[in-house]
Amino acid sequence: LYFPVQDTRHEFLVMSEKKNNVTKPPEISTAQKKIQKAAAIVTDQHVRLNFLHQSAIFVSEQSSAEEDAFTKLSRKYVREIRECLNSDRVKVEPNFMRTFCKKCKQVFVNGKVRRFDLQMVQRKVMQRKCRRCGNSSNFQVGSVLTRNEKAKEAEKQLTEAPHSAEHNTE
Repeated sequence: LYFPVQDTRHEFLVMSEKKNNVTKPPEISTAQKKIQKAAAIVTDQHVRLNFLHQSAIFVSEQSSAEEDAFTKLSRKYVREIRECLNSDRVKVEPNFMRTFCKKCKQVFVNGKVRRFDLQMVQRKVMQRKCRRCGNSSNFQVGSVLTRNEKAKEAEKQLTEAPHSAEHNTE
């Protein structure tokens, strides 16, 4: 009788190759790690600030005059936001702070009443002037990218350039 001989060594090699082909998670850049870490840290103070900010905007949109109860209530909410930021030492984005006047706590929303004037001071600098107290603040307009983001944009444009040349020739 003929019995086929099984080569166990071959099976072991095939199994070891399968074990080594473990899919690794894609590598994440350090900038993305920092963003994920910052997004993961949301405290009770952040939730409170978000609620106060949304309520100040909502109440300010309801107002129909310069000095009515709605604007006073929205300014009170902004004062609460400032007190919370000072006492709890919570970090927030600059855009969050740009939605109201630093001096009189007026909320800048486009509602029935104009609360601020916008003016271009330089090429990429815009000035916002509060109509209630006259306080003005400058901020940059457009995309302000970090060095890493600029490098990524440049790489993206370089990789897209050959593809766009191919489409133009067809």
